[in-house]
Amino acid sequence: MDELYNKNALRALELVLDDLRIRTGFDFTQYGTESLWRRLHRLLPELGLRRLEALPAHLDAHPWLCGTVVEHITVNVTSMFRDPEAFATLYRLWRPQSVPERYRVWVAGCSTGEEIWTLCLLWVALGWTERVEVWGTDLSDRAIERAGSGRIRLKQLPDFQKTFSQFQSLVDWTGHTQLTDYFDRVYGDDALLNEECKPRLSLGFDHLGEQGGPEGPFDLICCRNVLIYFDHPLQSRVFQKLDDRLKPGGWLLLGQKESLIYHPDFAAYRELEAGRRLFEKRAYP
Repeated sequence: MDELYNKNALRALELVLDDLRIRTGFDFTQYGTESLWRRLHRLLPELGLRRLEALPAHLDAHPWLCGTVVEHITVNVTSMFRDPEAFATLYRLWRPQSVPERYRVWVAGCSTGEEIWTLCLLWVALGWTERVEVWGTDLSDRAIERAGSGRIRLKQLPDFQKTFSQFQSLVDWTGHTQLTDYFDRVYGDDALLNEECKPRLSLGFDHLGEQGGPEGPFDLICCRNVLIYFDHPLQSRVFQKLDDRLKPGGWLLLGQKESLIYHPDFAAYRELEAGRRLFEKRAYP
């Protein structure tokens, strides 16, 4: 990454980000610089380019590639039961509770939906499915479209089964032990989540760094492995947005490499289980 830290390289990156803002309306200037540099340079060979400063002219000639560039920057990488310990913590804390009258969840940066389907399996085992309302949002229209289909790739099932089995080893699991029991095969390459597993689900576009998004209050907000790509001021702004929508006593679940250090009011939260990045918003009188 040494080549990043010279004026020419930084200027090239600034020009590309400014060009993308004009073309797409997305402002990526508050994303982590190293992360942006790395992703864009991984993309260049696929576009037949050698230097970053050639990208704006290439997009002039091939404007339909803007979506591809945005997809590479926004990193739509996800899986089921990613960090199984985090979902084990949720399940252990939910299990002694009575079935709620209504439980509202926001999965921010939901990508193609695998994290939502993970939560769905927990709610099926708990008997909560009919009481849960879920909002899934993402910056990528392509990801949201995929999430709306309720599908996962059949070729991903073996890897997802491994993390699902790891999750089961951490809890007193009362549901099915095989993921295939929750999915039906369709269209050859995909598996479709069974209808009885789906809560009330709404999906849509949201830029976490800007106003908008689903209205609270929420009982649970999952925003995992998203904040690590933002610089500190943007993290603070996103935390404020999430805080405004999380009810007192509600829970905020982050990724394993994320913390509340840049939350404007981090003292208003307590971690429910050490190291699991599940935080409760204190209910102040």
